[in-house]
Amino acid sequence: MGASEIISLLGGIALFLFGMAIMGDGLKKVAGSKLELVLYKLTSTPLKGVLLGTGVTAVIQSSSATSVMVVGFVNSGMMKVNQAIGIVMGAILGTSVTGWILCLSSLSGGSGWVTLLSTATLTGLVAVVGIILRMAAKRPATHHVGDILLGFAVLMYGMSIMSDAVSPLRDSQVFIDALTSFSNPLLGILVGLLFTSVIQSASAAVGILQALAVTGAITFEEREAPAYDEAAVKAAQAAKKQAHTGCPGTAIRQLMHKKPAPPAPGGETESQLTNWPVQIKLVPTRAPYFDGAELLIAADCTAFAYADFHNRFLAGRVCLIGCPKLDGVDYTGKLAEILRDNSIRSVTVLRMEVPCCGGLEMAARRAVEQCGKDMPWQVCTVHIDGTVTKN
Repeated sequence: MGASEIISLLGGIALFLFGMAIMGDGLKKVAGSKLELVLYKLTSTPLKGVLLGTGVTAVIQSSSATSVMVVGFVNSGMMKVNQAIGIVMGAILGTSVTGWILCLSSLSGGSGWVTLLSTATLTGLVAVVGIILRMAAKRPATHHVGDILLGFAVLMYGMSIMSDAVSPLRDSQVFIDALTSFSNPLLGILVGLLFTSVIQSASAAVGILQALAVTGAITFEEREAPAYDEAAVKAAQAAKKQAHTGCPGTAIRQLMHKKPAPPAPGGETESQLTNWPVQIKLVPTRAPYFDGAELLIAADCTAFAYADFHNRFLAGRVCLIGCPKLDGVDYTGKLAEILRDNSIRSVTVLRMEVPCCGGLEMAARRAVEQCGKDMPWQVCTVHIDGTVTKN
């Protein structure tokens, strides 16, 4: 690579980052409750997210652009990280779909309607539509949509410039020798990761490996497999059945505690519960006990895992409980309405250490942000062994 290619590479990076910033700003301006609801429905399950990522990448022919758009959605608060994971996984599949389409196009001479699906053509169309919306639209919302499309076009052109700047590496014998000199698979993975990040094209990286394999520069190593051992296979299957492979929160654990002292006669602990119902799904958004209350938003399991739940956390607070994994709903909207329509003084979130409880904390955090009030709040985590830490 000469000086001109290096300058072109830096210029492409600059356009890429600038386009990402423009698109992110536009997303933040148009992000409303309706758009957030649509995105939530399209990515409500991992399978829907994978299908969405596959379809979008197959259309725009760039998994990197799909990933950048998802990052913009997450930064603007319109999408959660767990929703974005499925889309990024689908983008990888979409890249494969694009490769098959392009292969079929090359078999037919590279002409026809398939050429209209090229990245350059789609980027040009997006840029034209974006500039029309920006210059001709009277509504601010449509104007911001034009900014999003222009930002996407700019980052796509930046990616194209970066790819063109590093394209001479494909024919560099020094670079090819470097690729074929690795005997450690881990080093090969790191080099492939770095190379694909630079050229912004997984298809190009795979194409180089295919060309090297055809010339014999890269070969497959053949080894004699050991004889089939049926007893060892059955032993491995039995060990696998005993191992837990699902959600960490459902892993079987046996906890050992010191035997508690017997309670004194008549010394039963009184309940500190002051409101009913307590389930987030059942509680009304307005109730007299919310006025001037200190709110406790607790995961269902916390009262069972922490022995002194009533005295330490429930006393003097109004309690709402829920489990985002079992209920299968987002509590954000209802919690935000409760905080907005009542004079809540503070919020305490009590969650378990398991990952699925993060949904309860995230819903409470977003509710506090959306209610438009400045109020103190804290998060405490109950561990499975009965201890508590304050975040």
